[in-house]
Amino acid sequence: MKYGLKFYCEKPLTLPVNYNKILQAALLNWLNDGDYSRFLHDEGYVNKRKKYKLFTFSNIKGDYIFNKENKTLTFNNEIMIVLSFYTNDSHDYILRNIRENKPIRFGENYAEFVDCGVAEEYYKSCVVDTVSPITVHTTLEKPDGRKFTYYYEPQERGFKELITNNLINKIEAVYGEKPLNTNFNIKPYNNKKQKKITTNYGGLIIKGWQGSFEISGSSEMIKMALLSGIGDRNSIGFGCILQNNFYSI
Repeated sequence: MKYGLKFYCEKPLTLPVNYNKILQAALLNWLNDGDYSRFLHDEGYVNKRKKYKLFTFSNIKGDYIFNKENKTLTFNNEIMIVLSFYTNDSHDYILRNIRENKPIRFGENYAEFVDCGVAEEYYKSCVVDTVSPITVHTTLEKPDGRKFTYYYEPQERGFKELITNNLINKIEAVYGEKPLNTNFNIKPYNNKKQKKITTNYGGLIIKGWQGSFEISGSSEMIKMALLSGIGDRNSIGFGCILQNNFYSI
């Protein structure tokens, strides 16, 4: 299920430009269940020794002031964060926090809970917008033997192939077998150029892409893409995509 969480910053909220790690910690703490948060952060579903957390989140949406010198963003007033899970295990925690009007904490700063909406999405061919960058990578070797990370662009064949394989592996991790229909395709909407985003995540440079994409394929593959995130590193805030608007709960 996919949620749109709204909070109000009574005081200005200043975060570094590369705030993924801070936001991940804030969201897991907001869920307020040690075992479930630990499962999402450390365990997940395992397939071929790789862990799939099957949740993702968006960038923070809201009015902000960018400080070029300090490389910070200062948010004022209302902010929105999209939080998405493949399973419904999170729903009870979300509902409890809604009833309690639980604020979200960023270090010493708090933002008050305002509202929560649920995305109404359909698992069929559609156009989606990224609300956090899609990143797809592989490790290659230089002629001298040194390894390096190569990030695929949306126009490259490897972009679609690695995303498809990732979705298959996630489904197999949950259900113990591959989907019967592994058909999946993704391409930039109307062949428009996507915006390149570079993020520094604790010293790791991650390159991703933001924009609109057309996705098609089996309903099982599309559902996994919409709910768990698409591409790599979903659980640290990459690959969150949105099909339609939210309705309040």
